[in-house]
Amino acid sequence: MAHFGCLNKAQFNDLSKEEQNALLLKKEVYEKVNRISLSLNSLTNLRSDQGNYTYQLIPSKLAVNELYSFVLKSLEMDIENPYLQFYLDFKEECFGLDKQEQKKIALKHFKDISECHIRNAVEIAHLLENNQGVEHLEYEGKLSQLSNEQNNIKVELAQTDLFLQYLFGNKEAFEKNYLESHDIIGTILDFESDLKILVGLNNQYQFEEDIYFSNLGVLWKKFDTKYKSLFSTFKAYQFVNAKILSFDKNTKAQIESLYVSLKNLKVIASSDNDFIKFIMYEYNIPMSKIRKHVSRPNYEHEERVLLFTKDWREYSS
Repeated sequence: MAHFGCLNKAQFNDLSKEEQNALLLKKEVYEKVNRISLSLNSLTNLRSDQGNYTYQLIPSKLAVNELYSFVLKSLEMDIENPYLQFYLDFKEECFGLDKQEQKKIALKHFKDISECHIRNAVEIAHLLENNQGVEHLEYEGKLSQLSNEQNNIKVELAQTDLFLQYLFGNKEAFEKNYLESHDIIGTILDFESDLKILVGLNNQYQFEEDIYFSNLGVLWKKFDTKYKSLFSTFKAYQFVNAKILSFDKNTKAQIESLYVSLKNLKVIASSDNDFIKFIMYEYNIPMSKIRKHVSRPNYEHEERVLLFTKDWREYSS
């Protein structure tokens, strides 16, 4: 919690509004976001119309996430109790039923509970292409929409006085009685209790791939922030990561064959050097080059390339 108590309340209140904003920027509690005024009646050149740009100060993502985590810690038991009660009731509801019947009941709960919290949801679809080159639409799932809703709640929380109380290091402001005087705390309790239920149901019955609230989210964050230019899809990154972690011998040779296979399939979009840097940074495996074995036959390499090609097609189908 890097920002808890980062401001002295008395000193901060003695500053002018401009000085306060400057301090919040320096402490990386606030960040600048550029805004541009667009006219509906004329075209705007985004490169040349520099005069139309203004900026707005908003709480930084790091500070907002810290505040939210701090509040959740204070509400931990109130979030846990409804979750435990749900699973006691669910256990009784599913008693004596086979796995498929249990899954149907779980899916109904999953849909009903998630739809209670997805406000003003917009159906977002992505155009994807399968291995045969056939395009299809894939809509965002419930967990994606719930992640968006959680981010909205975080922003709303940062607009309350609790944000400054957190920065001042005022622990009393996060005691139950004071917290409950804020309407948004009820929203957080309802949302996070139900989210805990939904993540548990999804983990048990695998309705969706969870890249938002599970350990898979850590891998997704790496892909999203570092490796989108290296791999065609997140699934490709998952595949490569799982394969490399599974290699227990001839690691460099296997990585070379894996790279050649996926490069041929256009699953890896990076250059040799970028891929080598990725391998060295993520897995601490020193490599100076990717051998292609073009000049003379290498049957072991060719067999590995064919095997990885087959594995990828099965994994991505």
